Amino acid sequence: MEQSHRQATGAPSDPAGDRAGHASREGQVDSKGHDAALAQAGPALFRMIRYWARRWPQRAAGAETETKHVSRVVVVDIVGTTPGRPNVRSIADALGVDPSVASRMVADTVAAGLIERRTMERDARNADLALTESGHDLLAHARTWQGDVFAALTADWPAEDRETFAALLVRFADRATSAGL
Repeated sequence: MEQSHRQATGAPSDPAGDRAGHASREGQVDSKGHDAALAQAGPALFRMIRYWARRWPQRAAGAETETKHVSRVVVVDIVGTTPGRPNVRSIADALGVDPSVASRMVADTVAAGLIERRTMERDARNADLALTESGHDLLAHARTWQGDVFAALTADWPAEDRETFAALLVRFADRATSAGL
């Protein structure tokens, strides 16, 4: 079972062994002349995306793990981190879903008391979204959990590696979410 979990999630069985394996690939060139570590970066990225896609909102929500609770955490995260005045279109754009889907997600999150709609003065048909106190609490809980996960996953790394990786990960995430790929 441990073997199949590692294969499904990409989790190493032995962190020291994984580092040793990574180090042995560093600087090696594959049959096409590409750096072997760089060739593995894309697949590693998508393995990580698959692994965390549904796990982080479930775990960030705490005991609430039903699908509607997961979507609430995602909506709260987007409302809490979108610059300017987030609205249903912001949610739809961030998730890559139809505005009608985003509208239903927003309505559920409003009903749960995590966000509120604020009618825009310039267009009464549209509304800004803002976190409620409960929404701020949920977002704070999610951020704490995310920080704990990062710390746990990099706990055995040298401090310099953790700091470098953190800076590069933020840079990568900023680029990925603004690139429109």
